[in-house]
Amino acid sequence: MERVINLERRQVHEQIYDYLKNAILNGELKPGEKLNQDELAKQFGTSRMPVRDALRLLQNDWLVENLPNKGFTVVEFSEEQLKDTLLFRSILEKEAVCLVKGRLTSEDIEKLETLAKEMEQCIERNNLSDMPKLNYEFHFTIYNLVPSKKMLETIKLLWDSFPRYAMLSTNEAALLSQNKHEMIINAIKNGDFEAAGELMRKHILRTNTSINKCE
Repeated sequence: MERVINLERRQVHEQIYDYLKNAILNGELKPGEKLNQDELAKQFGTSRMPVRDALRLLQNDWLVENLPNKGFTVVEFSEEQLKDTLLFRSILEKEAVCLVKGRLTSEDIEKLETLAKEMEQCIERNNLSDMPKLNYEFHFTIYNLVPSKKMLETIKLLWDSFPRYAMLSTNEAALLSQNKHEMIINAIKNGDFEAAGELMRKHILRTNTSINKCE
């Protein structure tokens, strides 16, 4: 976080918010790390005000907290938070898979297969750094087709409330995830969206077991 970061022509605080949010979710900014407003303003080439506005948005997302005598810091994510997030995700995402029946095209399925293959190659090369992005794209290739905008927004909010890198932090966790992805694809190709939804539910709930086992 020492380099100067160039911003686009958007609301400055929104760009700072997006950048910091991704840095937290991808693990570039670690739990407990202090976010110094003066240093961030210097890095982004702006004043403190848009930095403060961005940090307040992150606070609303439960990704940072404003501690007395310490200021804004990245939150320490607890096991209880993880369990709650995965429980709500499992319920919503199972239903989301069922709701995209008749909406997924052959091109969408081909994209899922391509993403699954790319994740398999990452595991084979022991390159887990690309896994969170590919995993996110895999899931939202499905969820972006749900007819309920509110459901989609809620799923995205849940995904953005816990670090993505923690979900696939070891080869074992990534391999377990990848096996479920392939099973979900096969169920979808067979037209059994109920089975695909149930596989998705189990896949999400097993994430917590995989993380605990691999810690």
